[in-house]
Amino acid sequence: MVGAFLRRPQAMPLPPQPIVILGGFLIGPEAHAPMAARLGKQTGQPVRLVPVGKPGWLPRWPSWRGTSPPGR
Repeated sequence: MVGAFLRRPQAMPLPPQPIVILGGFLIGPEAHAPMAARLGKQTGQPVRLVPVGKPGWLPRWPSWRGTSPPGR
């Protein structure tokens, strides 16, 4: 009976959930391809790279200039 409490619990399989990688401001998605491939291989989960570049990180409305988008 005591041995039952000392056994390591079995890991339950995860349901398929994508791993999403969002790169940084100065690094494009192609730099993350090796990491994405390894994560997919190790976890068996789908891995998606978000194709965002420098323009995607910059704000659409330059709030730092005191302007705001229409309707606000």
